[in-house]
Amino acid sequence: MTSIPPSRRSFLVLSGLAALSVPLTAACGGDPGDGPAADGKVTFDWWNIATTEPGRSLFPRIASAFMAAHPDVRIETTSLENEAFKSKLTATPCRWSTR
Repeated sequence: MTSIPPSRRSFLVLSGLAALSVPLTAACGGDPGDGPAADGKVTFDWWNIATTEPGRSLFPRIASAFMAAHPDVRIETTSLENEAFKSKLTATPCRWSTR
C-alpha cells in the first residue's frame, strides 16, 4: 500500500487545525485538584472538523503515534461536522478526565 502525501493546501489546513486545537485543550485547565489519576494515566478527547480525507484518517494516526510514544496518555479522536463541532464546543464544559 503506497502513501500519497497530502497536497500543500491540505497540509497547511491540517496544520492550522492542529495548531488551533492546542489552545483549545490548554484552555481546559480544570480545577487544581483535577489532573492525572494516581497511576499517572490521562485520557482526553480530541475533537476536530476533518470529515473528509486526508484529515479524517490523519488525526487518528497522529493520536496513535503519540500514544505509542506516551503509554500513559490515551487520546480519543472525534470528527464532527462544523456546526456539530460548534454546538458541542459551546455546550460542553472543560474538564479533566482520568479514566
